[in-house]
Amino acid sequence: LQALYGDHAGALLAEAISNAERWTADSAEAALFVALVEGCAAHGALAPHVPAVVDALAGALDAEREPALRLSLLRLLERLLAGTAAPAFGEMSARVLRDLCLPSATWAVGRSAAAVRYAAVAALARFVATGACKPDVL
Repeated sequence: LQALYGDHAGALLAEAISNAERWTADSAEAALFVALVEGCAAHGALAPHVPAVVDALAGALDAEREPALRLSLLRLLERLLAGTAAPAFGEMSARVLRDLCLPSATWAVGRSAAAVRYAAVAALARFVATGACKPDVL
């Protein structure tokens, strides 16, 4: 499976990411993205695609997007940062903090906002706890 992911993940991720601006919490493309990223991470094939994954997540985690989508993607990020893919995100420490974790951790009123904020802080804590985040970025 590792070879299969290595050979085809790039093209499949590019296809899934191509319409990231239209993702919703229940869209097939967002589900495909999550499944592909988790599969790549599980089979050691995610590292070359981390910049594209971070780009897609940054756009999809915009504060104007629906909370359910943001919550789902932040939980994905936390799972990635807890696993073997974490070091690959370390090379992009500043971007992960600036564009993925911190904007979603900003205070906003409401239960949905609180859930998103909690997921963002959990991902941030995981990033720091695993040692993947470069110390000079903090």
